[in-house]
Amino acid sequence: GGAAYTIWGTIDNCTILYNSAADGGGLYSTGTFVRNTIIWSNTAVIGPNYSAYGTHGGYEFCCTDPLITGPGNITNAPVLADLPPVIYQRTASSPCIDAGSNLDWMATASDFDGQPRVFNGIPDIGADEATIESLSISVTDSCSSEWNCVVGATCQLDRASTITASTWKAV
Repeated sequence: GGAAYTIWGTIDNCTILYNSAADGGGLYSTGTFVRNTIIWSNTAVIGPNYSAYGTHGGYEFCCTDPLITGPGNITNAPVLADLPPVIYQRTASSPCIDAGSNLDWMATASDFDGQPRVFNGIPDIGADEATIESLSISVTDSCSSEWNCVVGATCQLDRASTITASTWKAV
């Protein structure tokens, strides 16, 4: 495997992109359970994105092509905004946003860049969680704000005399 060779392991919430190998361009696995993972744009003679041999543990809520059997798996492109070597953030139209599977450990976990692992109640597929959150607000005659936002998303502030977190809406 170009990025990983696993035997009877677990891969959760990873993003495996732009790797190459003779077999399993992104991932070569036997008996491995893979969940909430993007495996995309890898190359190989056999299994460009993955090769799953023998009794594999299973793939669930993964974004890869070709489709592999398992619940929640998709073959839609992950619609990434970044190119290597940066963090692979998805655009607002990514099918991977809010498409993963919740696990107990995620309640207090962080994603790749330190944000909460679950935002909006359902984890994303991949290593980075798409979030929209207010970082700072200053008010004089006008209001301005800076925030981390899903690439391609816009936010709107409705008129309010008292600005609270619930006043902000993703549009």
